[in-house]
Amino acid sequence: MTVITTSLPTCTIRSWQAGDEPSLVRNANNRRVWLNLLDTFPHPYTIDDARSWIESSSAARPEVNFAIEFEGHAMGGIGVELHSGVLAKTGSIGYWVGEPYWRKGIATAVVRAFAHAVMETHGLARLEARVFSWNDASMRVLEKCAFHREALLEKRIVKDGMILDEIVYARTSR
Repeated sequence: MTVITTSLPTCTIRSWQAGDEPSLVRNANNRRVWLNLLDTFPHPYTIDDARSWIESSSAARPEVNFAIEFEGHAMGGIGVELHSGVLAKTGSIGYWVGEPYWRKGIATAVVRAFAHAVMETHGLARLEARVFSWNDASMRVLEKCAFHREALLEKRIVKDGMILDEIVYARTSR
């Protein structure tokens, strides 16, 4: 089993580990972060949520969810859902970065490196990302990382009592 760990100039993509709980809660327990994520990401985000996440992520085989570490602290996460059957060569990525780290180029560096590594490691021909229509920053990140906008799915998402569109991005192997 291959673990994706990547050191970048400003941060590291690594496995979640015991001890990440305080920084995970500090960065994840933020309504502005939660607004851009699926409802499986709890809000408020508690220490019990952090413990459960780290435990399940560490036990998964293959490992598919990773911490983004900046200056010695886990301040975000990135992961891939590996599909099966007729979609066996497709994966879907998701990522988030704590608000104090927004607009620093960290998400772009992480998504670029992770997308390449996960496609190589798992032999994927296609990697998808789905973005809520109000998340312009995430769309810019994906576009900088060789993802192309493929679809607008109208009125697909219900988040915080609002109905909004979902944008589908994809990156394919060369």
